[in-house]
Amino acid sequence: MKKKNKILGKNLIYIGLVICLVLIITYYFETQKYELENLPELSTKGFVNASVSTNKQNTIYLVSECVQLSMITTEQQIYSIQNGLEKRIGLRPTTHDLIKDVFDLLNIKVLMVKIHSLKNNTYYANLILKQENKILNLDSRPSDAIAIAIRTNSPIYIKKDLMEANGRRIC
Repeated sequence: MKKKNKILGKNLIYIGLVICLVLIITYYFETQKYELENLPELSTKGFVNASVSTNKQNTIYLVSECVQLSMITTEQQIYSIQNGLEKRIGLRPTTHDLIKDVFDLLNIKVLMVKIHSLKNNTYYANLILKQENKILNLDSRPSDAIAIAIRTNSPIYIKKDLMEANGRRIC
């Protein structure tokens, strides 16, 4: 019984976090207006488009132009990314599935993911969203941004210098 309560409590926390995220994004889109031209968030200069794959050892692989970059993440993130790649929803939807559904309902488009830096062995990314003529640039863990981008068929970009410095040649 205690185990069921613990699992229920954990699921309620995730649902609460998703609801908070949706409310924040909705508020932001209601209060912010941008001209879409010349926004630095939309520039891909210095970035390369990457494809994604995973393995069972909790590794995400980003591949671009014969260079492969490896990123270690959690088992849950790999599970979610793999489900997205296979266009599959498990027994219960993941947080990423839920976020995709909310974005669809609110007519929010994921424009791209931009993985831009590495600090202290941690990669940093931005999830770029659009609703009507408004843009939102969210700081995100790369694994979360990738899981969402895969579900929305959105491009994933990585800084070219980062790819070259930390990736390995595979062709």
